[in-house]
Amino acid sequence: MNVRQLTISRRKSQSEGEELERYKDMPLRTCISCRRVTAKHNLVRLVVTPAGFVEIDRTKKKVGRGAYLCPDKNCWKDGLKSKKLERAFKIKLSSDGLKALLQYVEVVNDGNMKREKI
Repeated sequence: MNVRQLTISRRKSQSEGEELERYKDMPLRTCISCRRVTAKHNLVRLVVTPAGFVEIDRTKKKVGRGAYLCPDKNCWKDGLKSKKLERAFKIKLSSDGLKALLQYVEVVNDGNMKREKI
């Protein structure tokens, strides 16, 4: 029987100074709004598809340029108002797209993670 031992490395988060325990195989990502580094599965991934649509990627495996946001209302509003999301995607979001993302903020706070096409 081969027992695999995971090594734990400690890493300081730049924004809050808190320690993160990271297992060797756990990918870390940064929220584009608050710059907090956390595990990939704790963040919401948005992706620009090759067709030019912004979608919420629940599988975190869709093809296209991706960006991550915390599932926190303040991070979403700050990311949209200060155009951090537009900079990350290198595109200009339409007013309809912004409205749809702001509506999704309310869904995130309810805990319902559904996929929407914007």
